[in-house]
Amino acid sequence: MAVKFGKAFGLNVTVLGTSELKRDEAISLLGADNFVVSSDKTQMESLKNSLDFIVDTASGDHPFDPYLGLLKVRGIMALVGFPREIRVHPATLNLGKHLN
Repeated sequence: MAVKFGKAFGLNVTVLGTSELKRDEAISLLGADNFVVSSDKTQMESLKNSLDFIVDTASGDHPFDPYLGLLKVRGIMALVGFPREIRVHPATLNLGKHLN
């Protein structure tokens, strides 16, 4: 739904996924502009400091720092699916990134 809302507001939407198998669904079905495999370091590096907002829907434990590194200064990461523990390196938040 976040993709659909973003597109309805005229935003450029990038979907991050764990598998290339989700690319077609994200772009063709949901209407995302881009798709990036989160385990691909080259793809992730290409997004560094480029996103204004991230909606994280993953409910399992996972690292947040790689995703926070994709945000612009004053960017926001909203957690929808809550893991048991949220671990973030303090320096990441000092760079003006927000975790909500």
